[in-house]
Amino acid sequence: MCGKGRMQRNLVSHAKNNFVRYAHPNLRRVRAKFSDGVHDAWVCAKCLKKGLVVPALARRIARAAAPAR
Repeated sequence: MCGKGRMQRNLVSHAKNNFVRYAHPNLRRVRAKFSDGVHDAWVCAKCLKKGLVVPALARRIARAAAPAR
């Protein structure tokens, strides 16, 4: 959604030894409504909390709420 991914950084000890460390964002897998329909997406927790992504109802709940034909 917002393009977040893992960030690479160097961890430096007191002896000035460097080694690569990776920081991963807090991503969640959610079913969300988009302009082209409902599908699964990886969304960061901050975007979910802000309301930038509208989560879709679970399939069984949506089916039960749908009117009978």
